[in-house]
Amino acid sequence: MTAPTPTRATIASGDPGKSRALAGLTPRNCDASSRPHYSQDVSAHGAASRVVGRMAGVTAIRVRDYSPAMDAAWAVGLLDEMFGGRLQARRGQLIDALGVPGLVAVDDADDRLGILMYQRVASECELVAIAASRGRHGVGTALLEALQARLADGDRIWLVTTNDNLDALRFYQRRGFSLCALRAGAVDDSRRRLKPSISLTGAYGIPLRDELELELHTSRKL
Repeated sequence: MTAPTPTRATIASGDPGKSRALAGLTPRNCDASSRPHYSQDVSAHGAASRVVGRMAGVTAIRVRDYSPAMDAAWAVGLLDEMFGGRLQARRGQLIDALGVPGLVAVDDADDRLGILMYQRVASECELVAIAASRGRHGVGTALLEALQARLADGDRIWLVTTNDNLDALRFYQRRGFSLCALRAGAVDDSRRRLKPSISLTGAYGIPLRDELELELHTSRKL
């Protein structure tokens, strides 16, 4: 599952001291060694979009499509560091976070700042993973806005995070997401059946046990 800490990157569960994800903030089951944290003008189908995010030495954030050929090695390293690998557990299944479409945030020098992976089925879009190499600089928000711009009004974005991921819960709820499901004991089940490496203890020393699902209808702006 995921447990992010808007301090450097985002998604999964692991050692709070290594928190870097945004959605890590995002959603998934990771090893104890990983733990993430986490304005732009985008056209619905544009390859790269300008963002109003600002950070030290960076005047703007651009968001472009994820390219396996160009980005895979970097993405594998980021997800290994943030979430303990590309395979993430949720809803009783393992999913390859890099086996779906994605977006990459870059700075003016084209250095990669973060990644968002998603999969769309009909009017539903799962936010599979989101992680940033630098937190609290607008990278996660830029990626979410770029994803929302690609979806039709009325589409639903959903994600799964864990009970210990307080940073992700704060990040998403401040951006319009609402809690829509609690699966008590789901992480314990994934640890037994799918991913034994999932830590028993998550962020802030909280026992890592449950899945929380959040949703956002794209007619609602971030």
